[in-house]
Amino acid sequence: MRTIYILFCASVLINTGFSQSIVYHPLPNTNAGWKCRSGGFEVDDCKSYQFLITGDTNILGLTYHKIQKSGVKYWMTTQGWCTVNVQEYFDYYVGAYRNDSINRKVYFVQPGTTVDTLLYNFNYSLQSPLSPSVIYNPGWGIFIISSIDSVLVGSQYRRRFGISTSNGDEFTYLIEGIGSTKGLLEPIRHEIEHFTSLVCFKQDNNTLYPDTAYNCLIYTAIENNTQNNGFQIRPNPVNDEAELITTSDAIKATLVLFNYLGEQVLICNNVINGSKINFTSLPSGMYFYYILNFDGKIFKGKLLIK
Repeated sequence: MRTIYILFCASVLINTGFSQSIVYHPLPNTNAGWKCRSGGFEVDDCKSYQFLITGDTNILGLTYHKIQKSGVKYWMTTQGWCTVNVQEYFDYYVGAYRNDSINRKVYFVQPGTTVDTLLYNFNYSLQSPLSPSVIYNPGWGIFIISSIDSVLVGSQYRRRFGISTSNGDEFTYLIEGIGSTKGLLEPIRHEIEHFTSLVCFKQDNNTLYPDTAYNCLIYTAIENNTQNNGFQIRPNPVNDEAELITTSDAIKATLVLFNYLGEQVLICNNVINGSKINFTSLPSGMYFYYILNFDGKIFKGKLLIK
């Protein structure tokens, strides 16, 4: 009887998890952000950027959600590698999408057109070929759905579709309510020396991907100067400890420090005017910092550690 009871409980748990995963989750219609990055070797695409929903629009009688893309493009070294030196900032409208929740699909309209084109299909079955869409061109190769399971996003399970090349090399996923692990509008193709990836996804001010503990920094504006912008780190150069100086002692901000390879080496949350920051754990060299202000603005600068 004990064995039967244990098996019954296991069956209930499996069925409960399955029932959670089959509830369809459309893409959000407000207050959401996707943080992405791209780079690689000898490619002109070293970027850190985000997609934000900025409101609704009506196209041919249907409601679409407008998407703004903003971020920074970085210079490359003469050897072909990405740096953290900003080449330019960009901020522009990329189009709008609408949910077809009945058929579990998402459609997209590009700027200046009214052409309704498939963006995502979340109604695939196992071994289905990928449908032509905004993010997939069959000319890139034959891609199929090689796995279907569920993944915990926030507090809910969502269906996840593994995409493989024809030889079985699985390389990315579609996730209901998010898009793909390459990003929101990034091409679904198998890349070698170039990459695009979804860093994090945030909805209603809560990080849902990759997990709820990840600090997903979504920026609302980027300041393109390092002088007189309300933030200073001094002394600079610094030996062991420096102080953050701001124009208001009421401001709480987040400081993120990167090395010359673009690797995040330090993050300090809730820093205010006069906060002491210790750098003794870091080797000497040039670093780049970004400060995310409470109102979503980001400031940049350089810091030399002696």
